[in-house]
Amino acid sequence: MLVYCSKCGKEMSEDAAFCPNCGVRTRVGAEKGISIPMDEVRDGLSEIGVEIERALREAGREISKAFNEVREGVRDETDGRPLVCPDCGEKNRRSAKYCFKCGKPL
Repeated sequence: MLVYCSKCGKEMSEDAAFCPNCGVRTRVGAEKGISIPMDEVRDGLSEIGVEIERALREAGREISKAFNEVREGVRDETDGRPLVCPDCGEKNRRSAKYCFKCGKPL
């Protein structure tokens, strides 16, 4: 009995572990536990992707934290004490004429 490849549609024998036309592993190959290098590479890349995503998320948090610390330091060094909005209480640059948060005149 002949079956057809799920990827390329070519005929192949029903006991084929791989398609002779495109090389994709068949259901039979998967059931027999026959792995192919691409499956191992795909799994490895997937694991690496998870680790990279985790590292980038952590790096993003650290960069954000560092920028906030620098921003506060620069604000303190260049403007002195911040100007506090009497309406909303937000800290603004000393040179600001309007609150950046609520837009009210300072």
